[in-house]
Amino acid sequence: MSITHWIPLPPSQFVMAAGVPGGGYTLLARQYQQKLALMGIRCDIVTTEKAHGGYRLLSSTPDVDLALVNGMFAKQSNADQFQALAVIQHDPIWIFTRMPTLVNLSQLRGLRVGYPDYDELNFKVLKLVLDQGRLETKDVEGVPLDRASMANALIDSKVDALVFMGSMRNDIVTALARSNGIQLMGMDRIGAATSADGSLGPLVIPQGAIEFRGDVPSRDLTLAIANVHLLTRPEMHPALQRAILDASYQIHETPNFMHRSEEFPTVIGSDFKVSPTALAYSRGSKPWTEYVLPYGWAQGLEWFLYAGLPILLVTVLMLVWIPRWFEWRSNALLQNFYGELKFLETEIDSVASERPIEMKRLLQRIDEIDMQVMQLDLPTPHAERWYTLRSHLADARDRLLGLRAR
Repeated sequence: MSITHWIPLPPSQFVMAAGVPGGGYTLLARQYQQKLALMGIRCDIVTTEKAHGGYRLLSSTPDVDLALVNGMFAKQSNADQFQALAVIQHDPIWIFTRMPTLVNLSQLRGLRVGYPDYDELNFKVLKLVLDQGRLETKDVEGVPLDRASMANALIDSKVDALVFMGSMRNDIVTALARSNGIQLMGMDRIGAATSADGSLGPLVIPQGAIEFRGDVPSRDLTLAIANVHLLTRPEMHPALQRAILDASYQIHETPNFMHRSEEFPTVIGSDFKVSPTALAYSRGSKPWTEYVLPYGWAQGLEWFLYAGLPILLVTVLMLVWIPRWFEWRSNALLQNFYGELKFLETEIDSVASERPIEMKRLLQRIDEIDMQVMQLDLPTPHAERWYTLRSHLADARDRLLGLRAR
């Protein structure tokens, strides 16, 4: 069995679950794919039919190793089976409208409010937004929309407002922010929303931060946001976790209107249990080999230093020590037989003169020793001593037989 079964090398490829094709999560996953490819790691991306389907894939598909997951999924019953590597960005709740008189959520009453029908999370978001306006779903005309028609539904006046949660990279956000007559709404009494759902927090978007020329938003707005996590299984190799975090630092180090410089990735504020490897990484704990060598070389060297080298040293020591042990063991055996033979030769003289009846016992003992010596499996260098010992035993036997015949 290979030693890598007991001390495995980190994998050179893994599977990452994103969102719908062309969505913000998928675009972000492509960035990870590109950065990791430069390290020699292959990242296979799987998309889903639902915008926030990464968590479902991670939960139900053993082949999926990593997923981009919204913090609102942390309340799922099986959430403790997974670990977060980091929080990497915020997902705001976007409320777009084409009605300039719409300034607070209570004014949505009786209006057509569109929401994604391809995302179970966004219906929960719609209800939360309506709660903020002290409304119920029956107070508005909810219009479920597929992804392809969402932006056009608002632009073409098929709905009066759109409510959804998504990344700032979302092409729907980009399209609506650049459309004339479309404005972004904030959420009043944001504290009530964050207390109702602990995974939400407030974020102030400055005037013109999204689209400067189009003045979007037209004033400072407070949006409700949720954290987006890199979520994985506890058994993911620590070295691969650190490589993903290295890529994450490169991707998210540039600030934008959603976060400050070096704010992400972070383990602070994670809605999921944080991986011990990620916690150590956040404190600067990382093998020295990964600072000076590329990923593949670093892992190969680390494996050699902590597994291959000790085994090599033990092997060398055994190759040196085992022959010496055999040498010592062979010498000890022969020396023991020589000592017993010397004792018997001394006893032969006294027995012959004082206790002749014990000669038979001495002869039996000499035969026993000779039989034991014959069964010895000694190295070739000890063959001469082996023959000499047997010759001395034969001499002792002959001498004892001669005294017995008198």
